[in-house]
Amino acid sequence: MTAQNQNPTQPQQPFYPEDEIELMDLLRVLWKWKRLIILITFVCMVIAGVAAFRMPKIYEVSMIIGPGVLGMKDDGTPIVTDLENMKGKIENGVYNTRIVKKMNLDPFKTNLKFKVINPKGTKFNRISSECESDKIANGKKILTQLAEEIAYDNEKVFQAKKEDLDKQIEAKQNEIAAIETKKKI
Repeated sequence: MTAQNQNPTQPQQPFYPEDEIELMDLLRVLWKWKRLIILITFVCMVIAGVAAFRMPKIYEVSMIIGPGVLGMKDDGTPIVTDLENMKGKIENGVYNTRIVKKMNLDPFKTNLKFKVINPKGTKFNRISSECESDKIANGKKILTQLAEEIAYDNEKVFQAKKEDLDKQIEAKQNEIAAIETKKKI
């Protein structure tokens, strides 16, 4: 036996043949299958092109709505309707049923989806909806109806606020009349 085999402290390293893949080997394989690779790429490109041309063109119809002014605070700043509340109502479909009813739309064929964005630094909501090219006029009518529904809801809020203010005015007038009658006595 040799001295190497008898030394137990020296680990034996296994012999591996050259297991590295050369770049040239990969390029040769790709070159060999170049026609199939080009054919698959071309077929995918044609399928994607046909699918893109067959899909309907989608357009966006949008409008910008500002908050309604309910009144003025003592310091002169306006009291406005809550834009986040309006955004939540629109995005969660609160107005959709009323729009479908008033416009006599088929509820099973009509899918109303509105996207609401509050641009930074503004006090407005940008409301948009997507529609196909042949339904742009209908999309405009739907957004107009949505604006009318929002105005109707705001009118109810304004009316309630007005009634509350009228009651406060009447109470103050009654107080003034009571004070004036006490002065006369």
